[in-house]
Amino acid sequence: MLLKKLASFQPFESVAAGKYRYYFSGSYRKVGEDKVFAGIQVVQDKRHKKFELELTTALLANLFWLQRITGKEQIEHLLF
Repeated sequence: MLLKKLASFQPFESVAAGKYRYYFSGSYRKVGEDKVFAGIQVVQDKRHKKFELELTTALLANLFWLQRITGKEQIEHLLF
């Protein structure tokens, strides 16, 4: 659910300017047992800004895992 919320975050005024792209910056700070704030770079056309968004530690772990993937052969076993 948090991943869907993250992907629907559209901070810039015009949605007609182009698609949004989201990049995990690798930075985070823990604020609770299962809560962190992570740095997410949001880009739309030539506009970009880094935001701190609330995530769970499980989602943060998945972002770190995705960040380490260097080729599709590392995730082929997940396809069916």
